[in-house]
Amino acid sequence: MPKINIKASNIANLTDARYFAAMLVDFLEFQLDLSHDERLSSIEYHGIKAWVEGPKIVAQVGKTPKDLFQEIYKSEDYDLINCALDNPHYPANNTIYTYSPTSFQELSHQAFDPQRIYHLDTQHIPEDTLYQGALLQELCAQQSIFISAPNNEGYIRQLIEDIRPYGIDVKGGAEEKVGFKSYEELDVFFEHLEIYS
Repeated sequence: MPKINIKASNIANLTDARYFAAMLVDFLEFQLDLSHDERLSSIEYHGIKAWVEGPKIVAQVGKTPKDLFQEIYKSEDYDLINCALDNPHYPANNTIYTYSPTSFQELSHQAFDPQRIYHLDTQHIPEDTLYQGALLQELCAQQSIFISAPNNEGYIRQLIEDIRPYGIDVKGGAEEKVGFKSYEELDVFFEHLEIYS
């Protein structure tokens, strides 16, 4: 059975980066989208990145055009790009395309390119709807898809054991104060991952 990749996204501080690296995630995704309020500056990004080793680095760029992104973040010291599904500025190789359906029906009608990697951001679909039926399992059998980690513990087991996506996306976020953040909910996810993998 292939290993499920774990991607930690929205990395915006050293506390998150070190926590996720210690949890042996496969990818650290930094918020570098120029239109995002919480994006890291080039100096912040390189400063945090210098402190972590192990995970592959993903630059989360959203709809930012490639030439503008490279002008600000001059060094291409990342392994992958994560851009919006409708961002035409990045080649398919080494790119993750984020798709955020607004309903289960929209998801069921979306065509996916089998040569691409996707991040399925499911925040707009109720979990009890998303995890009913076989749609997610069928999609993950045909595509390389990261699925946002469920909030409900019961769905974590279903995601790991039955759906078996290419990867699961967990999110970092703001610190409670500099250098301090509670990771209790994420600890539960990683415990489940260890049990059910």
